[in-house]
Amino acid sequence: MEYGSQIAFALILGIPVACITWTVTQEDVFQEFRRYLARYQDRHHESWWRRKLAYFPTCPYCLSHYVAGLLIAIMQFKMLATDWRGYLVSLFTLVLLGNVYITLYNLLRVALRLIRALADRAEKSAAGGVQQPASNLSVPEGGKMARPTTARPRNGRSLFAGRRS
Repeated sequence: MEYGSQIAFALILGIPVACITWTVTQEDVFQEFRRYLARYQDRHHESWWRRKLAYFPTCPYCLSHYVAGLLIAIMQFKMLATDWRGYLVSLFTLVLLGNVYITLYNLLRVALRLIRALADRAEKSAAGGVQQPASNLSVPEGGKMARPTTARPRNGRSLFAGRRS
């Protein structure tokens, strides 16, 4: 398989990794299963492998490794090499892509929730005829949200140490 088609196949195969991982770890369909495993983990803490096995359906990053490995075994997908190294590269590539897709989905959900909250607030203020004070839900002019920074000044203190919002 050529490198371009390997990349395209990986981009496509990352979607089911993300979907299966998200469904098992976040959706209500598997909520009872996750609760059962949490109770099992609390009761049976004598062996570390049982605790870890009970933990994996609750962690999207952890579960994405298993899902990617399963899809690679089913599809026999290899990247960059035709031996076992191809499977290893494709495993970590699919894990990365699945987690990137999950992160993008989370960002989209947060943005839609923000837009919905702004629309609800605007609708309430229009219906009541009362101007509500601006809160932390307001979007700055230009429509761009400020991104938090992780940089630290030279003195080692946090950038937000003395600020009040």
